[in-house]
Amino acid sequence: MKSPLLNSLLVLLQFVIVSLTYDDRGIMDSKRRTSNVCRDTSECPTNAICEPRSGGVYDYMEGQCVCRNGYFMKASGKSRECIEIADYGELCYMNEQCEFRLGKESFCNNGQCSCKSNSHYVITENACFNSSKIGEYCRLTSNCVVDKTTCQQGQCRCFRKHHPNLNKSKCLRDINLNEQCFTDDECVVENSHCMSGTCQCKSSHVRSEENDQLCLPLATSIYQSCQQDMQCSSIPNAVCESTNGTCVCQKDHHDINAVRIIKDSSTNDELVTFEISFNFFQRCWSSVRLNGICESDENCVIAHSSCINKRCVCDEGFHETRDKFCSNAQKVQISFLVVALVVFTSMRLF
Repeated sequence: MKSPLLNSLLVLLQFVIVSLTYDDRGIMDSKRRTSNVCRDTSECPTNAICEPRSGGVYDYMEGQCVCRNGYFMKASGKSRECIEIADYGELCYMNEQCEFRLGKESFCNNGQCSCKSNSHYVITENACFNSSKIGEYCRLTSNCVVDKTTCQQGQCRCFRKHHPNLNKSKCLRDINLNEQCFTDDECVVENSHCMSGTCQCKSSHVRSEENDQLCLPLATSIYQSCQQDMQCSSIPNAVCESTNGTCVCQKDHHDINAVRIIKDSSTNDELVTFEISFNFFQRCWSSVRLNGICESDENCVIAHSSCINKRCVCDEGFHETRDKFCSNAQKVQISFLVVALVVFTSMRLF
C-alpha cells in the first residue's frame, strides 16, 4: 500500500503533465481548458470534453473540462464557454475567433475573418501580417506584401536578378540589352527600353562599344561631351576628341559656323579664326581650299571665298594670293604705286 505522501506526489506530477498539454497548433491548451472540474463529459460546457487528470489510472480522481479541437475557451463573467475557431474567410461573430490562428492583425469583418487594413494574408503561414512594400521596414519576409520580395537587413527587397518597377508595386526580372522583353520596365540597363521585343538603348542614347550593357548619351551637335566615337554618330563626319572629351569635326572637315581660315599660322595650316554663331553647330562640312571642287559655299574653308561653278574662288573684291588665300591688299598697293608714279612724273615735268 502506497503512503499518503507518495500518492500526493503522483497527483502533483499528473497535474503538471496535464497542464503542459499542447493542442494541434503547438499552442498550450490553457486556452482550451475551462477550469471546470468534472468526472464525465456531460458535466462540461458545450463543445468541451472531460479529460481525467490521472489519465484514468485512479478512479477517485476528478478530471477537467477541455474544449474540443477547433475550439477555444472564452470567459464570460464567472462562466466559461467553448467558441469555434475560424480561419481566413470563414464565418465568425467575434474577433477572438479569427485572432486565435490568424493573429492580432486579423478581425471579424462583417461576419467573415479578414486581415486588418495595411495587413495581408500569407497562405503558407495561415496568418495575417503587417504589410510592407518594397523599400519599407520589415521584421519578417511575411511582412513583404509584394510578390518575389524578401526581408533583407530590415527592408523588403526584390529577389536576386530582379528589380522594382517605377512605382515599386512589383518585382520584374532583370532583362539586359538584346534580351527578350515585353515592357519597358523589364529593361534593367539605364536609358534602355523594350523595342521590337528586345531591350535596346533609347533613341537619345547609343550602345557602348566597350561595354555592351551600357547606353551612352547621343550627342546632337558638335562640342557636346562624349566618351566614344559612337556618341557623335548622329553628326556626319564628327568624331570624339579624346583629349577634351567632346565631339569635333574629323580631319579635313570643319564647322562653317565656327571656323574660316584667314591665314596659315604654321605649316600644319592651323585654323586661327573662330566666329561663334548662335545657330549652334549641327554639321561638319568637307573642307575645300581655293580652286578645289565644291558643292556649296559652306565647303569653302578659306575666308572670303565662295563656291562658284563648283570651284572655291575668292569673292568679288578679293584676289588669290601666292599662298592660296583671298586678300584685297594688292589693290591697295597698286593704287599707291599709281599715285606715286603720277607724283614722280609731275616733278620731272617741272
